[in-house]
Amino acid sequence: MKFATEEELAAHNRATIRGALEGTAAGLALSVPGSIFLHRRWPAYRALPIQLKAMFCIFVTAPLYAIQAERRGVKAQEESRWKRLGTEEKLKDWAVRNHTRSSWDLGQRYGACWWYCLADRHQSATQKIVQAAAEHRPVDHTWKGMVQEFEDEERAREQYQLMHAPAPAPSSSSS
Repeated sequence: MKFATEEELAAHNRATIRGALEGTAAGLALSVPGSIFLHRRWPAYRALPIQLKAMFCIFVTAPLYAIQAERRGVKAQEESRWKRLGTEEKLKDWAVRNHTRSSWDLGQRYGACWWYCLADRHQSATQKIVQAAAEHRPVDHTWKGMVQEFEDEERAREQYQLMHAPAPAPSSSSS
């Protein structure tokens, strides 16, 4: 595993701060005019204390701030990773992301779907193309790994409880 250099960390930090500023600006651009609109049009909103009106603005701005900062940070990481890859690794990465392994694989995946969709007389050409591309999507089985991890955690928890269970108190028998 390669550790990030100081330059990469600085670029990630700059991208995250930029995203945070963009999210904050977008949140304020939505919440402040929205609050003004509600204040003018709705008597119940007008009667609210200023703290609740500020909370409305915060509830709109905070998620946009966090989401955009995270998106910019992830994008910066992907870009730095992409710059480090060679041509062969970039091709492999593209093939994995697009679920292809070879031209033969593409032909097998989409050829049968294409012929199946061509037989449908009730679809336009554009619909047939979209249908052929959508027919053979790989199924996401990431949940299986999560189930296995959960079961492993349960077993580890049970073993821990057995090993650290309090000793039974000696019974006092009066004979």
